[in-house]
Amino acid sequence: MINDELTGTFVLVTSETKDYPIANTGMIGIITAADIQQDTIYIGFGTGEQTRYTSDALMVLKKPSLIYFEMMQNATKIETTDFKQLFRVCMLLDSGLIKHKRNAIELARDNKVVLNYSMSSLSETFAIRNVRKLQSLSF
Repeated sequence: MINDELTGTFVLVTSETKDYPIANTGMIGIITAADIQQDTIYIGFGTGEQTRYTSDALMVLKKPSLIYFEMMQNATKIETTDFKQLFRVCMLLDSGLIKHKRNAIELARDNKVVLNYSMSSLSETFAIRNVRKLQSLSF
């Protein structure tokens, strides 16, 4: 089953990727097509060609409300500069502009603390969505 819902989503190729082109590690791309059942995600990097990944090799932004919540829960554990950068990521996401989503990923990519709070693997995001769908079907 091809999932058009993901098409156009910005992703970050993780640095832990072992089975994929190293040249794309840490790059930001856009999902051009996705076959969730086969766990095949096609990413475009603006060069006219696509690269195929599995969902565990890609990271996506969390919802701003979740980032805010986790930030506030751990405010005393986060360094001030990291906290400010996380807050900036949330503000960029709240703007709703596509270019700001890319900027938010750039900020997260360059700071491990911000990355851990603001992004999750695409495979984790799939798992969360599937659980929510199952819960909504339960009576």
